[in-house]
Amino acid sequence: MLVSGPVGPRDESQIWTLSVVGGTLQKIREEGRGASISPDGSRIVFVSGDREIWLMNADGQGARKLLEVPKDYWVAGNSLVEWSPDGQQIVFLTRRREPDETTLQIHGINSGETIALLSRRVLRSFCWTHDWHILYAQPELSANEGSDSLWE
Repeated sequence: MLVSGPVGPRDESQIWTLSVVGGTLQKIREEGRGASISPDGSRIVFVSGDREIWLMNADGQGARKLLEVPKDYWVAGNSLVEWSPDGQQIVFLTRRREPDETTLQIHGINSGETIALLSRRVLRSFCWTHDWHILYAQPELSANEGSDSLWE
């Protein structure tokens, strides 16, 4: 199992593996959050700082910067980075203040190409399903304010 985030309230985010057999935690990266393991289990993608997405081997070795979002943006969202079902692409949210906008973006691991799939004032979370659908949540802009609607 892969775990990422701060250990304590004043700690930096770290990336850990957790053995489901023995329950043993092993730190594989000092700095990183939003880690996600590839479908084949060989690679991990994660966010470093606010604007960089990195790729490394599942054992924490061979880390390299995959992309950096533009200066006025940051990588946003709760589930920060997700893999495509074939492990050839990732999807993530970027956010900026002026104008207030959240964009769902897809990045090709091998091609290096990033495309904006969808932009809204607010997008909360997303997932890429095994059957190639991307689901995302956005706030209701009607009488149901305070709740989200789910879109495909």
